[in-house]
Amino acid sequence: MSSAEAKRKKIFIFGNFGSGNIGNECTLQAILCVCRKYAPEAELTGICSVPEDVSIRHGLHAIPINDSDREENGKRRRNADRWVRILLLRLPTEARQWMRAYRSLKSANGLIMAGTGMITDEETGIWGLPYEILKWTLVAKLRRSKVFFVSVGVERIKHRVTKWFFRLALSLADYRSFRDIDSKRALLKHGIRVEKDPVYPDLAFNLPRSAMPDTVREKRQTAVIGVGLLDYFGQGSQKGTGETAYAEYIQKIADFIVWLIEHNHVVRILIGDMTYDNRVRRDMKECIERRGIAYDKKRIIDEPIHSVSDLLDQLSKTDMVVASRFHNILLSLMQNRPAISISYNVKNDAIMREYGFGNYCQKIESLDVSRLIEQFIELRKSASDHMPRLLEKTEEFRKVADAQCEYAFARLREESQASTQ
Repeated sequence: MSSAEAKRKKIFIFGNFGSGNIGNECTLQAILCVCRKYAPEAELTGICSVPEDVSIRHGLHAIPINDSDREENGKRRRNADRWVRILLLRLPTEARQWMRAYRSLKSANGLIMAGTGMITDEETGIWGLPYEILKWTLVAKLRRSKVFFVSVGVERIKHRVTKWFFRLALSLADYRSFRDIDSKRALLKHGIRVEKDPVYPDLAFNLPRSAMPDTVREKRQTAVIGVGLLDYFGQGSQKGTGETAYAEYIQKIADFIVWLIEHNHVVRILIGDMTYDNRVRRDMKECIERRGIAYDKKRIIDEPIHSVSDLLDQLSKTDMVVASRFHNILLSLMQNRPAISISYNVKNDAIMREYGFGNYCQKIESLDVSRLIEQFIELRKSASDHMPRLLEKTEEFRKVADAQCEYAFARLREESQASTQ
């Protein structure tokens, strides 16, 4: 290895990437663009859920967050009541995982915890993502690497041990920022001291303008309304135990789609997760067809979405969007499309407030279709009045997001140089 290669910066990017969630892929795409802009000489490595997918999709060298038996590991880790026994049983395996992480971060200059709603134990429990965040943070600090939590989101935290994991991981970070004020408030509520940490917008605002489709609206007689679907099984419910909530959600969204079609609108079906949203697409199609409505492109456009660019392209072909998934909403607003949020999380409400659409939100668990129709009619009538603010806010967020990354990478460069002197 030459001296130039030995001194080349090594930056690792951590996140739940490669698993099919388009919002997470958007985050990874954005932070890669940032790294290549501010640290073009750096060697980049992803630490992610499905490294094979990340390598193919983004052309990035990637390693797994945890390369042990994921299925068995996940089943055990979701049961918080058995955590002591699990730890004892898995101690040899976990020791190997820690050594693997230590070897992987050799000569690392920076570990970036990149956006997304990673501060949560909602899906994986204590021994999933919370534990891995702490493990990789600790290992990075042992390796004298800088750790940056950049525009991360905070969602539901249920377990005391998880709070301790996050408190320790965040306390070790060299830089922390959150994507909305609600995330900071949630941590403060849990007794995690982040009062002085800045709030910066979601990393999606760091996507280059070249990645965004032309936002000029096509001239057409019939409006195209994007309707985003979500595999919703009730707040806090596990799949398989929330089928009633799921069926009610399907019926309500179908009611709204039928109303749109009956009032001479074309519906474009949107998804935000390539794994979990396929079932709801199929079930929605069956529900619509049972109501006697032909599922054809004259009325309903339902095209596959396999990437961030696919989603951006489809959003650009709408006049307005009604959705639940955060990045369906956010990327719509970024493309100057008015939106209504059927919110499953306060992060949706936060971005809607920032854009001046706070009156166009409903909570998904109490969705009122009649009210949704009223909101839709009202927003359609006033849509042109909102356009200047949409453009203004997007440009404002872009500048602020870019300023954050310029500052963060300047810190990384300074501290890396200091450590080599």
